[in-house]
Amino acid sequence: METSKKEIYRKWADKYDELPLFFNPFWLDAVCGVYSWDVAIVQDSNGKMEGVLPYVRGKRMGMPWSSMPMLTPYLGPYLIRPTNGNTSQVYAFEKRVMSELINQLPSFFYFSQNWLPDYQNWLPFYWRGFQQTTYYTYVFQDIRRTDRLFQKFKSSTRNHIRVASRLFSIKENAQLADFYQLNKTVFEVQGQQIPYDYHFLNTIDEALLAKSQRKLFMAYSEEIKRYEAGIYIVQDQNTAYLLASGRVAGSHSGAVPLLVWHALKTLSKEVERFDFEGSIIPGIEIFFRSFGAELCPYFQVRKARYRWIELTRVLFTRR
Repeated sequence: METSKKEIYRKWADKYDELPLFFNPFWLDAVCGVYSWDVAIVQDSNGKMEGVLPYVRGKRMGMPWSSMPMLTPYLGPYLIRPTNGNTSQVYAFEKRVMSELINQLPSFFYFSQNWLPDYQNWLPFYWRGFQQTTYYTYVFQDIRRTDRLFQKFKSSTRNHIRVASRLFSIKENAQLADFYQLNKTVFEVQGQQIPYDYHFLNTIDEALLAKSQRKLFMAYSEEIKRYEAGIYIVQDQNTAYLLASGRVAGSHSGAVPLLVWHALKTLSKEVERFDFEGSIIPGIEIFFRSFGAELCPYFQVRKARYRWIELTRVLFTRR
């Protein structure tokens, strides 16, 4: 049986259109499992939702542990801030609601979440012993004018796209299994094993397809009759996210930029923002930077019960 808070959250989320994709119960069911996540909620005296904080419930080394689910870039608190208050009143609201959300969290040996870029006030968590690390992503805040977007691209990126447009056709009805093979290649080239299997990706894909909240674009070479690159995009009502990508080792360097440009043009009719779901890995960061999007900070907020757990967190947490 689900907890009453979770039942309340499911019913509220079903009607609240502004909730970001990764906070939706259907997403959390897919990436965590129905019984491996929970949620803290704060309501006012009339039952109106003021804030939510979904979180993973799991164990590492036999200890209660909560970190980010696979392929989930953001979680953390989500507040329904008042629209008629001044700055001081908004900060007071954030302090009160965040404090109440923290009070509802179970006792974890380790807790870590990556917050939405829009959430920059983590003071209530600092006062309760949490730590913070700043990461960065690249975001286009407004993709509706695609003619302006293309001019922001680095000149070499624009040239790569022009060449790639003559080499590849773009397919929007490819099989997920074909994309997964390309996605695996990205990790293999780096000497790593892909951290999720096809079944996991397919479970997410089926949930997103049911909601019409994903797009899969693949670059196909007519000359050699194979897919050379692919990108997997997920979206909510406001933002599209570049969740995963892949390409054949040694394929033309413009294949992925071509797909990103195609995605931006397609999504410009559906959403306002595009999040590259950035990385601090130098080779990946320079690729995202080449599109001319805005560098956008976001926070990892965490707390360890013991110092030795914090010292070993890199081994057990995923960005």
